Amino acid sequence: MLFKDRIIDIITLIESGKTVLIPCDHKWHLAISSQNQDKYDHLYSLGIIEKTNILLFESLDHLKRHLPSLHPRVETMLVYYKRSFLMKVDAAHIVGFGTEFSNCYVSIARNDFLKTILSLLGQPLRLLTPRQTISDLNTINQKILNEIDYICKETEYTNLAEEYVIFSYDEEGLLVD
Repeated sequence: MLFKDRIIDIITLIESGKTVLIPCDHKWHLAISSQNQDKYDHLYSLGIIEKTNILLFESLDHLKRHLPSLHPRVETMLVYYKRSFLMKVDAAHIVGFGTEFSNCYVSIARNDFLKTILSLLGQPLRLLTPRQTISDLNTINQKILNEIDYICKETEYTNLAEEYVIFSYDEEGLLVD
C-alpha cells in the first residue's frame, strides 16, 4: 500500500519522543508515544492541547490486550459499528498505562494509514486534541507549529464532516451517556 508519507519516518519520530500532526478519522491530532508522559505534560503546560487523552488502537484484538475487562456486549458492538468512536474508560483498567491518563478515551483506527502506523509501532498511539481546531493546515497557530516535528501529508482520510460518537458503558456492558 502506498501512502504520501514514509511511515517508518513517522514511527521513528514518535519512538524518539517527537510530536507528529496526524489526520485521524475526523480531525487533526497531535500524536505522541503512549508512554511519553513528559511530552504530554509539556504540551499541556503550554496550553495548546485539551486535557483529554485518546489512546488509538490498531484493532479490537489490540484493544482487548490492554483492556481485558471489555464487556462482551461492547465488544460485539465495536465489531459491527462502522463510525468513528471514542469510548470513555477508567484509566485504571487499561493494562500498561498509569492513572495519569485522566479523561481517557479509547478508539480503534478505521483507516489503513493509521492501522499501518499502529501495526509497526506495536503500541497504541496517544492522540492529543489541539485547543485550536485544525481544519486548514495553512492556519495553524504558531505556538502549535513550534511544537510539531512532522506534519503528515496523508490527508485523504480526514473527513471533517463526520464526528466521533462518544460513549461509555457500565459493568454489565450497558451503554451510559
